[in-house]
Amino acid sequence: MKTRVCIFLLTFIFMLSLVGSYTYAADTRFIPFEVGKTFTYVVEDNAMNTWNMVIKASGMTIIPPFKIYYEHDERGYEEPGEVDMFSVRSTSTQVYVYDGFGKEHLVWQKAPVGTKWTYKDRRGETEERSVEADNETVIVPAGTFEGCYKYLHKCISCNPPVERTREWVKPGFFMVQEIDYDTENAPVGKKLKSWTE
Repeated sequence: MKTRVCIFLLTFIFMLSLVGSYTYAADTRFIPFEVGKTFTYVVEDNAMNTWNMVIKASGMTIIPPFKIYYEHDERGYEEPGEVDMFSVRSTSTQVYVYDGFGKEHLVWQKAPVGTKWTYKDRRGETEERSVEADNETVIVPAGTFEGCYKYLHKCISCNPPVERTREWVKPGFFMVQEIDYDTENAPVGKKLKSWTE
């Protein structure tokens, strides 16, 4: 019994030290997620409808083997009032989305222009992501962001293949702009309007 309690306490202290290292050490993650950070985007579709999309880091989860994911609430991605949740984690060079059951897929990475990678989505379709640029300047309502990566996301197993999105991501910050080609009234542009720490 005492051995179990000791093992539990040591494991708990180890997990707290992992969480503490993300909070107190210099953050070297590609995208430094933190609970409470909120990003608001102005969204405009091809029919001239506009609304806000809000992405907020609402919590944190540790999934074995000790991978820390940040849970995000996303409101208004494709239409006002729509709510979605997703979990992400970041290393110093990559960002992953958790798919469940211990699986994840790579969405963004610091890599040379032309780098491509593929994965199967939940519907079984083969998705391809690629780095189109690694030093773009993007001007959005929230300001000017230099040194952004530009990513193309497309479905290569769709018949015919479909371009889904282009995303501009500022390393050390977050996504500042997206164009969605695969939704109603496309293209739908999303531009960062404001953020909170």
